[in-house]
Amino acid sequence: MKISMRRIKILTPIVFWLFQLMIHMIRNIYVLADQDFSYIFQNIIYTYPLDIITFCLFFYLFAPKFFKKENLSVWITTGLIYFVVHSFIWVLVYYLRGIEPEKLSVIYASSMGHNFLHAFYGIVIRLAIDWFQKREEKRELQEQNVKTELALLRSQINPHFLFNILNNINSFALKKSDK
Repeated sequence: MKISMRRIKILTPIVFWLFQLMIHMIRNIYVLADQDFSYIFQNIIYTYPLDIITFCLFFYLFAPKFFKKENLSVWITTGLIYFVVHSFIWVLVYYLRGIEPEKLSVIYASSMGHNFLHAFYGIVIRLAIDWFQKREEKRELQEQNVKTELALLRSQINPHFLFNILNNINSFALKKSDK
């Protein structure tokens, strides 16, 4: 059973995010061990979608555009603006949850690193998928090329032409001709 690249581009982020959800839960339980479970659950509910948005944005939108090198400065600027705005949203989420204002600068800095990490994941995974896709297309093109060459060689060996040559050889052999 062959899986299409379209399906791989859809399933890969889902599998990645299920794995990330497990890591996110384990990390929150470890870091917030002194908090009750509802606080940990709320932390996951509020921050996990922000991580998914960053990953998907860079996986589906930025990575394909960025590596085509069209309007590269526009995409880099847009990405940087996204990181700044997204980190402010992250800080706003924590502020609305009641985090002390003096900790918000630390949260902003850590969310910036967190966003870069998830953007990096999105870009690297997309590059890997695109690389495998191009390799598969190249292999299929080589197979098609071999089939085309074989068909060309077969078309050059006309059965009627071969029959005439063998018939001429046979007639010369029967006459015991030097030809």
